[in-house]
Amino acid sequence: MQLSTTQFDRLGYLGGYIRCIVCHPYHFPSYEIDSPQKILYIVGYSLQIMRQKIGSRKARKMSKLVLTIDDQSDIRSLIRMTLEFFDHTVIEANSGEEGIRLMRSRKPDLVLLDVMMPGMNGLQVAKIICNDPLIKNIPIIMLTAINNSSDVAAGLAVGAKFYLKKPFSPADLLDKIDAVLEGA
Repeated sequence: MQLSTTQFDRLGYLGGYIRCIVCHPYHFPSYEIDSPQKILYIVGYSLQIMRQKIGSRKARKMSKLVLTIDDQSDIRSLIRMTLEFFDHTVIEANSGEEGIRLMRSRKPDLVLLDVMMPGMNGLQVAKIICNDPLIKNIPIIMLTAINNSSDVAAGLAVGAKFYLKKPFSPADLLDKIDAVLEGA
């Protein structure tokens, strides 16, 4: 299936995330996507382009343990690929309950927390984190598709350091992670 850039924009949630990674008119004027392997190839290639633009990020930053709590496996995979490319170690949870268990046992340096999840949502998870003496000092970056200022304020009120709206670019994600970890 051949997709123009405009059609690729309409792929939606995951497509929006990938578009933020790879959209360079002179690199990818159109996308031939007929398998998950091709998506991963495009993402991998664009991460190489991003590494060239960012420069020595790997040399400047130390590897950190990052926990991603998101019910969507495709988003967790893209985050993992981005962060592992820059030498971070990533652990994943597909629910708030699992995320809290992992936080208590593994003590990550940072948590990327989706707001909209079935069961315990991200705001509820953040409240539990902030009230638990074992994990309350672990910084949180909230991830959401919601574009509502009251939801952003609610996330920041329960202890999130930043609120990143989906779709986001890997560079934006890395910048927020760097800002949080350097300020921690």
